[in-house]
Amino acid sequence: HDHKRKPKLLVVPGDGYENDGHLISTTNAGASSAASNDTIAHIYHAINVYSTNGTHFDRTQTLTLASMLRAKQYSTKLNVHLVCAIFEEDVPILLQHYDDSIEYFILRRSTLETYPNITPKMKLPFVSEIFETSKRIMMTKRRQDQQQQRSLFVFTNSDIGVNETFYDRVWEYSSSNSWDSFTINRRIIPDNAATTDLDVIYRDLMPRGQFHPGYDCFVVSHDLMRDEAAFNLGDMFVGYPPWGRALNAQLEARGEEKHHRYLSDVNLTFHMGQDRSWGEENLPQSAVMIPSKEQRDAMTGCIPSLWKREFSHHRYQNTCNCAKAFHDLNERRQQASSSNTTSLNDEGG
Repeated sequence: HDHKRKPKLLVVPGDGYENDGHLISTTNAGASSAASNDTIAHIYHAINVYSTNGTHFDRTQTLTLASMLRAKQYSTKLNVHLVCAIFEEDVPILLQHYDDSIEYFILRRSTLETYPNITPKMKLPFVSEIFETSKRIMMTKRRQDQQQQRSLFVFTNSDIGVNETFYDRVWEYSSSNSWDSFTINRRIIPDNAATTDLDVIYRDLMPRGQFHPGYDCFVVSHDLMRDEAAFNLGDMFVGYPPWGRALNAQLEARGEEKHHRYLSDVNLTFHMGQDRSWGEENLPQSAVMIPSKEQRDAMTGCIPSLWKREFSHHRYQNTCNCAKAFHDLNERRQQASSSNTTSLNDEGG
């Protein structure tokens, strides 16, 4: 156990970790051992893991990672890269409990430093940093590995487990339907402390799981990840709405011809219980606010159906960030459209 190959730190130029000697290479470290080295299909699955006590990941995250490793082992025709986005203080936990089947990169930004006055104080990562760093990792590996002709990016919340067939079916959906993005809805299974057996979860619990209209699993093609006008996450952070709904709405707004889908009943992901620890009804009054007219104006432009009487401080800030992200994305798309129009006119089109 002490001599196992530990998770590999992924570094791209400019991250500041170059001296650690873990620069991204062309090797298949971290890819599915079952897949051959000449496999051209790659899936990069990013997840943010964290510790609440400094010694271990909680039961839900441990089960989530176990399900990802199970699905990676199950897939024999894909190179699956499991990538943890993690704060530096939690790296020792990852190194202690996992091997090089998992890779990781270190997060630099958090809500704790960016919004020091928000209560309760929480260290949450920004979704854009996870996506942007993952994109740079994908691009770097793709440039170095000439055989890597197609790749998908997957992002799930840390409490979303996956079926053992997850990666194979995700690839099949993307390939057979020409979708360049889709969202997968989860099944709710009982939050039983004794339920840690994935065989039981897959065989008995997931088929009977409850439908939940959430947005916590995104699949995005390599080409779409490179499209600066496709989506904009701005300063939205994980852990509080509305980042998932916002991202799904941005992808849908690209138009029907762009092939975004919302898969609501495919039995591919699961969540234990109906956890709403972030909900205003479960927070102390000191952490909840009734926005003024000016504060509500700051949220204008975010996606519909978010208007509530009370907001947690984190949810309010995330909704303001959402509004700015939509505004910036609309400007970006208008600039791209104007550039395309100018190009057509120059060509006599």
